[in-house]
Amino acid sequence: MTFFAFPSSQKPQFYFSNKKNAVIFFVNNFLFSKNAKIQFLINIIKFAFPHTFIYFLIKTILTREKRLPHKISDAIDDIREFIKTNRELFLLNSEKIEEINFIIRNSKWQRRNDKLAIILFKNFDKHPFAVAKAGSVQHKSSIELEFSNTKTVYDKFKNSKSILIPEPIAFHISDKSALYFERAVEGMPFNDYLKLLSGKRRKDIYIDVLRNCKEQLVVFNCQEQFLSLEDFHKYFYNPLEVFSKTELGKRHSLKLKILKAQIDEILESKLISVWMHGDLWAGSILYNGKQAAIIDWEFFSRRGVPLWDFFLLVFYFGAVFNYFTDQDISEIVDNSLLDLATHCKIDKNYIPIIFQSYLLFNVQNRDTDKEKYWQNLLEHYWNVSDSKRSTNKLL
Repeated sequence: MTFFAFPSSQKPQFYFSNKKNAVIFFVNNFLFSKNAKIQFLINIIKFAFPHTFIYFLIKTILTREKRLPHKISDAIDDIREFIKTNRELFLLNSEKIEEINFIIRNSKWQRRNDKLAIILFKNFDKHPFAVAKAGSVQHKSSIELEFSNTKTVYDKFKNSKSILIPEPIAFHISDKSALYFERAVEGMPFNDYLKLLSGKRRKDIYIDVLRNCKEQLVVFNCQEQFLSLEDFHKYFYNPLEVFSKTELGKRHSLKLKILKAQIDEILESKLISVWMHGDLWAGSILYNGKQAAIIDWEFFSRRGVPLWDFFLLVFYFGAVFNYFTDQDISEIVDNSLLDLATHCKIDKNYIPIIFQSYLLFNVQNRDTDKEKYWQNLLEHYWNVSDSKRSTNKLL
């Protein structure tokens, strides 16, 4: 057994397999550096040498023998046993699983939990047959919720050609682990995929995926009912009130007062809630070079705010593809927002109001003391609005 942790102790990820097929998949689908330039050099090396040589490097240089941590070892044992006793859920026809190989990612760096994402291979297949989300029994609620949410969305859209969602297989709880299994979807996280590219190609792919996701959201954003007063307090009023007490909020008290009055107007005219993914950043999208699949449905809601999923997808990459300075990006985003607003029956004049409320919500719920990305974006937005804007900027 081999065990490999990378790229740092702050964001540990694990590779665990002794089969060449899993090693090659690992090399092709995982990044070895968070620095785009360093990763680009690694990409050149990967493509310059044959897979047999890369496999040799992994086995002799990068991997090392090490005792597995208990939580990983427990999850592996439970996965093996569950698949063994529920073979009909995983096998096609009369296939046999002689051996299961693993690639393990530890998501401890995510603030919400320390769950594992485990990619499963059978025999000598080149591609995984399933993905398991695993955690201790303390994570039962969140893992079961992700299974339930994914099943709800999958059951509604499984026959749709517009939306690609992983098929949920099963949820299982044991004395040591909570497990959720889903079919593997081809592709790598879109934020990682972009690091394999550079220049115009990188921008073109980003724009293509934005358009593709917008089309998926048009289908996915089912309209349930009007947002309730409780929803308005959760998504709009509470974040505004909390932010108004901060130093930056006090400096922009006039803007917040105007925004409060505008939110009152939206509430008075009603705002239709939509199905919302809730965490649609580029890490929740798998891209295979042609098609985008949406994963990680733990934060799905039937009573979400229109446009918020698309905002997160766009502005997570604000530092790389800037809506406020890039003419191509701003045009694509504006047109997509207008399409989504029309679909959700929203007056286009409400879009900037919803956007500012979205930023305030993220300041309260996503920003940390060390990383104030959303607060900086909000202040940048307000400063841009005070300067001369290009006439085509919708926001």
